[in-house]
Amino acid sequence: MNCPFWHDNTVAPVVFLGALLFSVAPSHAQDLRIATEGYYAPFNYIDDAGELAGFDVDISNALCETMGITCEIVQNDWDALISGLIPTCIDQNS
Repeated sequence: MNCPFWHDNTVAPVVFLGALLFSVAPSHAQDLRIATEGYYAPFNYIDDAGELAGFDVDISNALCETMGITCEIVQNDWDALISGLIPTCIDQNS
């Protein structure tokens, strides 16, 4: 099946992130750690100040603000993003 929409590498992470963030119950307010690799501009990159920036960072912060929780966005190597989903490591990849 030809599905270029999902192979674009931009839509699927945003949809997954949105689904995960909205599945967190607001009554269980907590910090949420979101990992990104920081080398896929304009979606995630390191800005001139050395901070993570881009669409993934902006949408993550906006969703967390809407939900009333605090987001911590951390940089991680691409190869470690999936294995980082173990308990106490990170909560979501972007």
